[in-house]
Amino acid sequence: AKDYGETTIHLDVMMASHCDADHYGGLSDLLDVEQNQELDAKEVRVDSFYHAGVAWWIKGEKGRWLGPTSKDGQYLTQLMEDRPQVTAALKSGADPKLQGEWADFMMRVSKARTSQGRATPIKRLSQVRQCVPGFTGQNGGVAIKVLAPVETRLNGQPALRCYDSKPDKNTNGNSLLLRLDYKRARILLTGDLNRYSQKALLDDYAGKRVELQCDVSKACHHGSD
Repeated sequence: AKDYGETTIHLDVMMASHCDADHYGGLSDLLDVEQNQELDAKEVRVDSFYHAGVAWWIKGEKGRWLGPTSKDGQYLTQLMEDRPQVTAALKSGADPKLQGEWADFMMRVSKARTSQGRATPIKRLSQVRQCVPGFTGQNGGVAIKVLAPVETRLNGQPALRCYDSKPDKNTNGNSLLLRLDYKRARILLTGDLNRYSQKALLDDYAGKRVELQCDVSKACHHGSD
């Protein structure tokens, strides 16, 4: 923070595209004001935190998984939700309980405070929400459209696609897909979307692919083919 002449960082919004450490690790460092190797700040305030819903859960003694799937194996059915569910899943003896570095990160998020000193709200995003709250484009402002993950309902509960038996295909495939609109410019922010999820999204947006049109697109998965 010395470079900016500030000791307090205030963020209107913090978003984790998905639950892989190479995408949230820097956010975790940012919230850890006790450390000074990455960023030396005395206080960090976050007014809202958003995530994509897929989470790492404890499985057995030392294992981890993304939770159970539907009977046909097509959907992940155990999603991380809003603040009450997150804080419950961090408690000792919780079942299900968040696991590993993801749990450590969410613990820091749960301890974060807004600029008003309240507990930072935590919310899951999907296409159902349409826009990131507070960024709806009203009065000529910025709109941040939520295009994915694409949520479905199974037995009245939200679920996300299970793309493959390999967990990374599902963490990456269920990344947040955001379209930032400002005036006449559209910028697509794609997280780590892979070929499985991109194909599914083309199907999901059949007849309305104009939603995916943009002026600038961030290459998925660090430019991976």
